[in-house]
Amino acid sequence: MIDIRNGNRRFLVLLLNNMITPQQYNHRHCRHYQAFTLVELLVVIVIIGILATLATVFVANARVKSRDSRRVADLRTWQNALELYYADVGSYPQYATPGNTLVSPADATKVYLTIIPHNPAPYSDNGCPNNDYTYSQVNSGNNYTINFCLGLPSGSQPSGVNVSSEQGVGIAPGLVGWWKLDGNANDSSGNGNNGTVTGATLTADKG
Repeated sequence: MIDIRNGNRRFLVLLLNNMITPQQYNHRHCRHYQAFTLVELLVVIVIIGILATLATVFVANARVKSRDSRRVADLRTWQNALELYYADVGSYPQYATPGNTLVSPADATKVYLTIIPHNPAPYSDNGCPNNDYTYSQVNSGNNYTINFCLGLPSGSQPSGVNVSSEQGVGIAPGLVGWWKLDGNANDSSGNGNNGTVTGATLTADKG
């Protein structure tokens, strides 16, 4: 006897009309799922690994760019404070250490920069030296330099070790301009800065 009370009416009709067995019914109407092969699983694993690697590189570069942007912003803030100091004192400070306060030298009553910024950690982005910003007074206070390093190019600033001065971020003191020359002293950039440079020192391109 076949119970037709619980949704088995179709089975009963097929069984009576076609005289099929329960095993044949299950074979025809039940879904069969095929498992993944070993090759398919390996392909999926490789794809996931590649995507994970790309994501890691993308996130790492994004973090480096964020720290580099912070470095450039730090230097501009620092330089603005140094110019205010110079306008009042007539020279740049002898010392300016990250983490300290930049104040007037006579009585420390005027604050030019509450906290001189630190280089964002980690310092050693893409091979940069593991150092904080380094300030140096130059020419008895008429100039200064701040050494810093960028892990990646940031705007007009190249990656690697850079030096800033009173002339701007990434510009060494006394540098009025530069261009790349070929072997015939012609401007290879195409900007027309050709000929002999006088009153300046010609140095080889080490980059």
